Amino acid sequence: GALRNGAFAGVFDNTHPGPFKAVDGYTIAGEHSNIAYRIGDELPPDGVNEMWRQTYVDMTSPKDFGSDEQVSELAGWLVRNQPISLAMNTVGGDFGYARKLF
Repeated sequence: GALRNGAFAGVFDNTHPGPFKAVDGYTIAGEHSNIAYRIGDELPPDGVNEMWRQTYVDMTSPKDFGSDEQVSELAGWLVRNQPISLAMNTVGGDFGYARKLF
């Protein structure tokens, strides 16, 4: 099937590499030729291409993290671009930031 034909976009580098070409602005992760990431202090642009079934990671670390303006900007971006997804890490169980977004 799909794995044999190279049509499945999995992360099986050694045995069944998927069709993958990194998009401009992304860095290939280590030895994995089918995982790419981008780190920045700005949110990705609206209309971001999700690269369905491809492994892409966008990490945003804003300079004004936690400010009312930053939380509002992030909430707006999520509503416009990712209305059903949000993952967060907390420090010491502090959910103050999460409560602002939910």
